[in-house]
Amino acid sequence: MDEHRELRVFLHLAQTLSFGRTSQDCHVSPATLTRLVQRLEARLGHRLFDRGPRGVALTAEGRRFREYAVAALDLWHAYRQGRWIRGSCRGGWGCSRR
Repeated sequence: MDEHRELRVFLHLAQTLSFGRTSQDCHVSPATLTRLVQRLEARLGHRLFDRGPRGVALTAEGRRFREYAVAALDLWHAYRQGRWIRGSCRGGWGCSRR
């Protein structure tokens, strides 16, 4: 699964807080969704979700990563729509405000 799709699936899970619903809505098996979250947590070095008998909750790191994931996808969509211009943000690359 590509990183773009992983971020979208992560954000859906962060919104629904339901592995079952996210699995169904994103058309991935529950096992694939579990592996996706485990890989993401391993790469980031932090737990993103607390899993318990009462359900799923975002950890503090999960909430922080959600902000970055939203920003990354916003930039991705801006680029795809042709609104990406050099030098419009601090990092030297960014999206225009058209």
